Amino acid sequence: MRENKEKTIEFNKKISELYKGTEVSECLWNEDCSGKIVKAHSIQNNRYLSKISDNGKIINFGPAITENNELLWQIKEIGRSSFSTFKGFCGEHDKVLFQEIEDKDYIKTKEQNFLFAFRALAKELHAKKESINRNKKIFENLKKECDLFIYIYYPDYLKCLFNQEYLYKFQCKEDALEILENDKLTLKLLKLEFEDLKEKIKNKTYNGIHSFVIEFDKEYPVVSNSTFIPYQNSKFENIFTKEEYDKIQKGSLNPMIFSNIFPASGKTFIILSCLEKDRIYLEKFFKDFSGTIEDKKKNISMMILRNSENTAFSPKYIQEKFSEKEKEMIEELFAENMADTMHYSINLFRD
Repeated sequence: MRENKEKTIEFNKKISELYKGTEVSECLWNEDCSGKIVKAHSIQNNRYLSKISDNGKIINFGPAITENNELLWQIKEIGRSSFSTFKGFCGEHDKVLFQEIEDKDYIKTKEQNFLFAFRALAKELHAKKESINRNKKIFENLKKECDLFIYIYYPDYLKCLFNQEYLYKFQCKEDALEILENDKLTLKLLKLEFEDLKEKIKNKTYNGIHSFVIEFDKEYPVVSNSTFIPYQNSKFENIFTKEEYDKIQKGSLNPMIFSNIFPASGKTFIILSCLEKDRIYLEKFFKDFSGTIEDKKKNISMMILRNSENTAFSPKYIQEKFSEKEKEMIEELFAENMADTMHYSINLFRD
């Protein structure tokens, strides 16, 4: 099923309307900072994005709408300078804080692994603040915005954007309130965790983060930065107990994975990190990456397609290494990730 470009444009306009006035632009390091806020890259632009780009372009996933108002996630080419940015730091703090990973080669130091995880946490904190702003806007103007609310939390019902008869199949007001309250609890946890790690950076201790580093002996033109809670392992077994799951849903437990993937020095590095205090909840997740190189490639690919919307590829690599059928499979898998129905995987690391 192919994209209807006019409906995709209409959809993007509706999402822009939702985002308008909800953006967060602040220096997370210091709320009283007077420096100019910049579009900080969660993936280094000049070090990694430039390496995988072709004529300034990279490939990532973007939404598209069909004639029947169904959601597609298509492989799309965009400019690297606009990819993976957030307004979460002033120019000075962005430069000084991340100098060890921006200006120096990655050599797997404790400080570098800590800073990669810290930046992923900062991006997640910033995203959560914007999410709460959007949810407040939805709740305050529910009749007007409810169709967008349903899209965001019920992707299968995208047609609500265009057909109001579906609108009243959901208890939107109750759902909006519950999500908003849970998001506020999660935001509180994120702030506490951010402040804790910030103090460690100030004291140059760099503890409190557990990092597991995987290496492939080749530079694959793939980069990714994401923060997520892994609910299932590669065998589709639940990571958490029911009690833990309930706490996560209520926002009182937040066992996150910070994932960073990039090519450097003739290798591809995958840094999987979590807060040390959450490690006990995530043992099943980390066990997925203790097998053979091929097993690791498969499971990391599955992890990307399940959890890492903030991922980019070289256009030339996608064109040369994947058939048209395989590209469609990748798009389908990413769409299943968004609907939480993924049932198979594909290796994204091709020789």
